[in-house]
Amino acid sequence: MTTGTWRLTTLVIRRERLIAPFWMALLAVLAAGQAGRYAQSFPTARSIADFAREMAANRALTAFAGEVHSPTVAGMAVWKNADAIYTVLALIAILTIVRHTRGEEESGRAELVGAGVIGRFAPLTAALVFTAGAMVATGLICALAMISTGFDVTGSLSFGAAITAAGLVFTGVGALAAQLTEGARAAIGLAALVLGVSYLVRFTADGSGLTWLKWLSPQGWSHLVRPYGDDNWAALLPALALAALTAALAYLLAGRRDLGHGLIPQRPGPGGIGAAAQPPVPGLAPAQGTAGRLERRLRRGRAGPGRSGALHPGGVQTGRLGPGVPAPLHRLARGVDDRRLPVADRSQPRLRRRPLPPAGPAAAAQGGTRGPRRAAARHAGQPAALGGRPPVPRPRGQRPHPGGRGPDAGAGRR
Repeated sequence: MTTGTWRLTTLVIRRERLIAPFWMALLAVLAAGQAGRYAQSFPTARSIADFAREMAANRALTAFAGEVHSPTVAGMAVWKNADAIYTVLALIAILTIVRHTRGEEESGRAELVGAGVIGRFAPLTAALVFTAGAMVATGLICALAMISTGFDVTGSLSFGAAITAAGLVFTGVGALAAQLTEGARAAIGLAALVLGVSYLVRFTADGSGLTWLKWLSPQGWSHLVRPYGDDNWAALLPALALAALTAALAYLLAGRRDLGHGLIPQRPGPGGIGAAAQPPVPGLAPAQGTAGRLERRLRRGRAGPGRSGALHPGGVQTGRLGPGVPAPLHRLARGVDDRRLPVADRSQPRLRRRPLPPAGPAAAAQGGTRGPRRAAARHAGQPAALGGRPPVPRPRGQRPHPGGRGPDAGAGRR
């Protein structure tokens, strides 16, 4: 069922070889760069502690960034950027997993690849392997960036684990959404809706002081890890469990659905265009869209079949339509019969081709262009400036003189 997974995984890696390292490095620079700025702005422990106390007293900032768990430079850097990193990484995970699952099916490439020796679950497995690996690599890179700045190793590792947990949860959510819907946009919208609800629950929990609400939010679980504080690793267990559950459900749905289809069907379009448009022929449905609007305007504009040129099965009667009818229908009513093919009208005068100007010696004899005159002069053996004349035209059938001269070349000697 997973035949060809490694080849598809290498294909995904090759397609993401430029964008994935970019956003990994961007998040690592965001985490370590904020810590470096705080280290320069608050050189003493007392100054950073006063800053942490002031930020913790602001309930609005707490709702947006979360609670302050450690009044240190590293703790305040995590408080400043952790929630943004969790949210951005979750969104990247959704876009990546949907692009390589539902996006491939929607474009038709999954069906083309499936014509080879590829297992049913190989595309989903390859997308999950790459996306989950990218989430783990991002957390590890961020942890190494914090360690290289000079912060605690345990706190840095817990911070990287919290980042990875947020990415893994929404990797599974995106894979499940890709199996539920029939389009990539719908899958992204459904997974982004889950992300928005998770953020709203976490926002409400930190803004209201109801810490227990964080246990209902996947982003809240990453906040409950509290890096550089008490490092609560147990808060990662719900994230890992939800990631495994959503991935298992994605596999279950992938094995039971048809390629290109989902559990949630697409909404059908409008059933009709209203009761104003009646079917022109009994048993036929009314025309849709632009054709229906033109038909209704035609019905309103004509005054009657006897006076205004009505459409009938035999063709089009000559007449005039009422106001409000488009110009093409006026031309149609003036006698254009679309059943006949266009036939050439022999009564019309034919176009005459313009004769080409003479060239060569004849053109020089008739006073042609400058080029033929020079050619004729060279043919006569004298330059044009000395008044040379062109050779005498030879009648048809007469052979040239054996000596290469004209027929009267020896008349002077005789």
